Amino acid sequence: MTLARSAEQTTGFSEGGQADDTHVQSARVTANIVETIEPALGAHCKRVAMLAKIIGAKMGLGRQELVNLEIAGLLHDMGKLSIPPQFKDVPFARLDEHVAEEVNVHTVFTRSLLAFCPAYSEAGVIIRSHLEHLDGTGHPDGLAEENIPVGSKILGVANAFDELIQHRFFTLEVFTSETMKEVFAFSHLKKYAGKHFDRGIVEILEKEVVGTIHDTRVESVTVERLEVGMITSTDIVTKDGELLIAAGVMLNQPQLLRIRTYYNLGMLGRNVSVSVQKAVKFK
Repeated sequence: MTLARSAEQTTGFSEGGQADDTHVQSARVTANIVETIEPALGAHCKRVAMLAKIIGAKMGLGRQELVNLEIAGLLHDMGKLSIPPQFKDVPFARLDEHVAEEVNVHTVFTRSLLAFCPAYSEAGVIIRSHLEHLDGTGHPDGLAEENIPVGSKILGVANAFDELIQHRFFTLEVFTSETMKEVFAFSHLKKYAGKHFDRGIVEILEKEVVGTIHDTRVESVTVERLEVGMITSTDIVTKDGELLIAAGVMLNQPQLLRIRTYYNLGMLGRNVSVSVQKAVKFK
């Protein structure tokens, strides 16, 4: 089990006025609910929200724009809950055309879910267009260049990066180290910069954000030293092979309590240790 502290926790990026915003808090609660249903999906949404918000701040977006961007990140994949279970973990390249189209329009479904809440209308616009491409080949509306909202461009890059690093949904390559994953992710983003992704946003992600999220040093800690805000890098399973916490989950208090309960009952083994990747502050 490998975990890392969240950048949000170490920087206090979401503290202050935004942390008290009712709409953001509601979106975070919704993301937590999604995480209980689909752990990997919920964790992905949280990571994407964090990355998108930080990119937006680096670009000088205003407070309300950052609020809308965080909400969009937290809720952008809610529509994937409607995808049939047998297709959820199938690499995109292996889906037939009909199923692939259903996956592509999940952004439309997500926006329709948010349409009933006026406070989420801007987030809904961002979500609907985050899979659009600069060259007009994206989904669902074939928007291009300046017709794609800035928030959608940011969310699109953050989403693609996390998918490439964590889920391997859109490509079939297999890598043996985190460094190789990151190198591949950026080579992919750069390859399509100017075609699918905004080149400036990709550069901000690489130069100003990702390089400051994690230090490569690791240390081994016991279950008792786990803390809220750490992110699992591998699945946590019981001695019987039951999945307890999926990889990529940012631990909250209930999950931490669950891990410790299983540990105290001897269901994780007697001498469990966890590798913790040190987090560092943003530039």
